[in-house]
Amino acid sequence: MALRDAARSLLEPEARAEIERVERGLRAELGESIPKKRAAALLGTSVVTLDKWIDRGAIPVRYKEGSSRAEVDSETVVRLAGEARALAEAGEDVTLAAALDRLAARRTSEKQIVEAAKLSSVLTSIAGANAKR
Repeated sequence: MALRDAARSLLEPEARAEIERVERGLRAELGESIPKKRAAALLGTSVVTLDKWIDRGAIPVRYKEGSSRAEVDSETVVRLAGEARALAEAGEDVTLAAALDRLAARRTSEKQIVEAAKLSSVLTSIAGANAKR
């Protein structure tokens, strides 16, 4: 998350591209999923608590080919860790529940923005078609 934040703050395109390249490399190294024990440690919680959130469907899991062991989606862990960091920086309680709430609110907001953009595109097309008549 720190790399992502740093990349966003840079004005120089070459430096931003380099940081984004490093971030992609680290994500590839991390893989698509990580063991629950490691995810719980990164999120500052117990595996039992993590399992409760997984059972509720709030945290997605993946299964590696040939394995029946569930692992936590690494992108979700990265996002939750970022939300936890933002909570800490804001002086708020840092809990997995609070980070999940913030992440859910952000996803809802992102979905609303995407839907508004789609609607705007459709309305622009309709207006353009009507203007040609």
